[in-house]
Amino acid sequence: ASGTTMSTATSEMGTTLPGYTSKTMSGVTPMNTASVRVHIYLLGTAAGGSGTFYIDQASLRYTNDDNLLSNGSFETAIGGLNGIANGWNKAVGPGITENSEVVDGGTSGSKVQKISASTIPVGGKLFLYQDVAMEGNKPYTFQAMMQIPQLTNSKVVFALSFVDASGTTLSTATSEMGTILPGYTSKTMSGVTPMNTASVRVHIYLQGTAAGGSGTFYIDQATLHYSS
Repeated sequence: ASGTTMSTATSEMGTTLPGYTSKTMSGVTPMNTASVRVHIYLLGTAAGGSGTFYIDQASLRYTNDDNLLSNGSFETAIGGLNGIANGWNKAVGPGITENSEVVDGGTSGSKVQKISASTIPVGGKLFLYQDVAMEGNKPYTFQAMMQIPQLTNSKVVFALSFVDASGTTLSTATSEMGTILPGYTSKTMSGVTPMNTASVRVHIYLQGTAAGGSGTFYIDQATLHYSS
């Protein structure tokens, strides 16, 4: 708490990585740790050094938390994007009027993500999504607590789009909810990641099924983990 550096753990990469590659380091925090500064840097090894790197899907977590999603409880909302909890993103289709906000309530903690939209055209979508690093040919389970108080000419869809290191979508797994869920209900989908998976985009979205669609859902306790 005094600001004294107790130790520094490092991991080096000294060769080119032509495609996106998952790099990991693990350890145990020193006793009396209050915070950590995470650095990712280029370091010259001889005169006239140069280099370029791209970084995405960075995560830091305690290893007893096997949830691959960031902020799956939606408890952290400070600095979130346009009514969306930290770590998540949204995309709004043309013509859709939307209202997204982190509100009090839910099934754990004190916050829950609300997604609401009207004037949804046929096939139009309002997305909540997050990108996560994953490995290929691994069993997985995605689960979330869902409340859907209102649907008119619309449905809620879980969609997991699996992507390889070049950014090509390999496949998309979906699960649909087309009826009201007046109370929080656990909804789950499971499968096996395709071979060569490097990441997955987890979507939870409202989709119009007829003209003038509208709907509202609340989501809490979202988890994505490898299944045993």
